[in-house]
Amino acid sequence: MNNLADALNKRLEEVAANYIRKQQGKASWSLASRLITINPDKLTDKDGKTYGLFDGHRFCEPGVTNLKDPSVWFFGTFSHDSLQKREGSTAKRLAAPEILTQTFHPRTAGFKAIKRVIQESLQKNRPAEH
Repeated sequence: MNNLADALNKRLEEVAANYIRKQQGKASWSLASRLITINPDKLTDKDGKTYGLFDGHRFCEPGVTNLKDPSVWFFGTFSHDSLQKREGSTAKRLAAPEILTQTFHPRTAGFKAIKRVIQESLQKNRPAEH
């Protein structure tokens, strides 16, 4: 599964790079590229070291024995979290298609991490114009 995700991310980066190359020189792209790509599996820290945003936060990580562990940022396959959805004070059982769409997707902590990376990338690549 990771190889499939890596192949998809690589292809998306290629498509984005080709699109940017074709757009360069057009008036609407004169200030800066209007497309920024972020691969969450290949981020770089201040020291130039590469890391993955979700490293240590997947339910398949060594040592993870409980899907309710707060360090796990993803819904598991048919975990208790993915079987019920809260509506007000009552929990309702999700239908099979809803369960499948939640499986392997980030929980709130994962989305917060994604948001932070996007904001940092925008600040770095698109500084405010004065």
